[in-house]
Amino acid sequence: MSGSLGLGEVALLMAAALSAVWCVVHVVMGGRDVAGPLRHSSALEPIVRDTAWLCWQYVSGTLALLTVLFVLGALIARQYAEVATALSGLFLMIGILVVPAIGQRYGALPQGFLFLPVTVLGLTGLFL
Repeated sequence: MSGSLGLGEVALLMAAALSAVWCVVHVVMGGRDVAGPLRHSSALEPIVRDTAWLCWQYVSGTLALLTVLFVLGALIARQYAEVATALSGLFLMIGILVVPAIGQRYGALPQGFLFLPVTVLGLTGLFL
């Protein structure tokens, strides 16, 4: 790679930056509003509560990994960005399809739509 970044690399770095923002939002806001109350809930059976807590931790790690993969895709090898874009697209699709399937509103659970710009930036970066 030469010293300057092309438009594709810039788009992938933008996807990385946005993924990092969503990771921080998840950890900070989700930690305060969801994970903390979940962890201390006595209304749920311990195995249900602890499984949900573990899944929240998995998502935290996956969002951090998504950021790293986009950076590696921009600077090292596009294959990393392919994986990151596929993962972002999967999060997007799950968020769009599952919310109405469980009888919820997008206004209450909009998280899937956060991955629309990340996925678009990833695709843009891969095809430029």
